[in-house]
Amino acid sequence: MALYLLKRLNIWGYIMKNKVILVHPKILNNEAGAFPLSCLALAATLEQAGFEPVIYDQVYDENYQEFMREHIEYAICVGVSAFTGHQIKYGLEISDFVRQISPNTPIVWGGRHATALPHQTVSDARVDIVVRGEGDLIIVELVKALRQGDDFIAVNGITYKQNGKIISNPNAAPIMELDSLPHTPWHFIDIERMMQGARERVLSIQTGRGCPMRCTFCSHKIDEAETYRAFSAQYILDNIEDVVKKYRIEKIDLYEPFFIANQKRVKEFCQGVIDRNLNISWTASARANNFPKLKNLHPLLKKSGCYMLTFGFESGSQRTLGRIDKRIKVQDIIDSVLVCKEYDIIPDACFITGFPFESLRDCLQTLQVVSHIRKLNPNIILHLQMYTAFPASILYEESVESFGLKQLKSLEEWGEFDNWKDYRPWLSRWQTLFFRMLRGSIYASSLDYLLKERPDMKFRRLLHYLAGLSYNCYHFLFNHKQFSFE
Repeated sequence: MALYLLKRLNIWGYIMKNKVILVHPKILNNEAGAFPLSCLALAATLEQAGFEPVIYDQVYDENYQEFMREHIEYAICVGVSAFTGHQIKYGLEISDFVRQISPNTPIVWGGRHATALPHQTVSDARVDIVVRGEGDLIIVELVKALRQGDDFIAVNGITYKQNGKIISNPNAAPIMELDSLPHTPWHFIDIERMMQGARERVLSIQTGRGCPMRCTFCSHKIDEAETYRAFSAQYILDNIEDVVKKYRIEKIDLYEPFFIANQKRVKEFCQGVIDRNLNISWTASARANNFPKLKNLHPLLKKSGCYMLTFGFESGSQRTLGRIDKRIKVQDIIDSVLVCKEYDIIPDACFITGFPFESLRDCLQTLQVVSHIRKLNPNIILHLQMYTAFPASILYEESVESFGLKQLKSLEEWGEFDNWKDYRPWLSRWQTLFFRMLRGSIYASSLDYLLKERPDMKFRRLLHYLAGLSYNCYHFLFNHKQFSFE
């Protein structure tokens, strides 16, 4: 009877409000095997603080209406983490639905884009609060304030609306001791379901945060370098051991700007993988100016299961590398590829072209290097992306001021942002077409993807022909040249 009266008086919902709904919108098409790492990080600290986080992952469940109706009555707030582009579009759709069914439930946005443009993000009617930067501890203080009905004056790291004004509290300090954070709460997601739709049983984890580099094209703080911090090898191993064995994980993706840097930490991780009999393959990121020098580390990498390393080579033009403040040399690229070949590690090589300051000579030098390292190591995986100007990068500001880039004026416009659309006013249509053809030819020549017989691929014969044509043109142009990397 008491429970019935509480519900009738609408007190029960208030007393029981302890949930925090964390939303991971899809990007474009559902990508099996993608982990909502940002939501899991927030869920870990919220659970530790006594709250009841629930994660909605649109990659695996399109019916957000049913999910929200099930949980919204007891939710203190709804949190959305979105990256620049279509993830914003789907995040806004979900936020709009939340606003319709529960107008008074606060909607909180976070992630790289919201951090880069907090005022513009919170100006959208479907956003009440923006969490800037690392949200692990900020979200706990914010949710406490929301549940108790307190003001936000003591919550650092947020931007919010109050009486028609936008207020930004001071930045929150970075979390220096990452090992103090709780382990990833894998129980909040259905890992087995995720594995069923994936090509391989791959687990993704974050092993470090921040980046001390100042690459001008990268989205980070413009006014100061980020503070790089890393989880210890012991923490990483403890974080993955049980889930690897329980779900028969085959591969691990380690996410941070350059995992292969601190020799002591990497050695401890490699030896730990061996000692704990994890029997996994793993991949991480490395820097070209650092990796070749770690000669004592290379055999242990391979022995512990390192099968691929991702390198942001970016350009084969030394002028371009200097212009983007990459702090590597072209020779570093070649040395890295050769070391990978020696130890049978696949180099996953990323290049960018189409920078607003880039000349045809710069572009051709990049293609020369691409062709050269392809010969040196036929197992290399090559990616040639067209430069995209993301907010909160040095080159984005320069592109607006000097190269005619149009600034998008609303969160909704950013939701329609597409890497393939014409957001590069410094390129003509013919130049854009040229770069896209080069991208396709390099992809086809490195992975041989389209040249294989793929009965599941639409227009297979046409794609087979076009890929072969691009492949032949590419090698005709660049395979018979002499290269100089001075």
